[in-house]
Amino acid sequence: DPSNTYTYYVKGNYFFERKLDFQNAYLNYKKMLETDIFDTRILSEAAFRLGHFDIQKGMEYLKISMEKDPLYSETYNNLAHLYLLDGQYKKSKDLLIARQTMTDGYYPWQSMYTLIYGGYIEDAEIALSEFLANPNPRIDLEYMVLVTEMFMAAGRKDDLKFEKYLPEVIEKGLQPFPLACAFALYGDYDRSFEWLEKGYETKNMAYFQELKYAPWFQNMRNDPRWSVLMKKLSMPGYENDEIKG
Repeated sequence: DPSNTYTYYVKGNYFFERKLDFQNAYLNYKKMLETDIFDTRILSEAAFRLGHFDIQKGMEYLKISMEKDPLYSETYNNLAHLYLLDGQYKKSKDLLIARQTMTDGYYPWQSMYTLIYGGYIEDAEIALSEFLANPNPRIDLEYMVLVTEMFMAAGRKDDLKFEKYLPEVIEKGLQPFPLACAFALYGDYDRSFEWLEKGYETKNMAYFQELKYAPWFQNMRNDPRWSVLMKKLSMPGYENDEIKG
């Protein structure tokens, strides 16, 4: 719909991501950002999604978006997420707090990511307890418990209920990507690769584009299976045996 600039310029590119054609998705977002974009929503979203393939460029454009419209709260969220993927946890945390102040809202999911990877374990536990005490009815609580517990795996593996929840979660038909993340954090890399492959086969892999930088896969990137998967996805920077990006 060319009359709706956001749909036309951003949502249209989701087609490539749904097909797991990330090379074309990357080139389209890059081309968009090389033009003069006036719509803050387009600039912010395109920069965010470009950042999954070229994280430094994505952050650069998001900062430009924030300068153009410092009151558009979604840019704070987008930049916070890229900071998380880039390992800049303090900056990620500060931006999420700023967004919460701007919108008078609470965004527990991404906050827990940032707190855990930033080493703010006590704060993460408090945030998890508060979330579980007031669950959002639109979210599968057991799914949230499962994945959040995986974030705690490094320090509290003996306390996890992962195997207990797994059969029910699989039975509910959840997308492969969260399960691949969970297994990666749990340290079961074979099963993580298994679910990544299932995601590729079914083309049902939400957030698959995060693979290039997501810290929860950091211990799998030296495995030969990783480069094979990245090249299968045409992930920018994995055209040859050596990582280019």
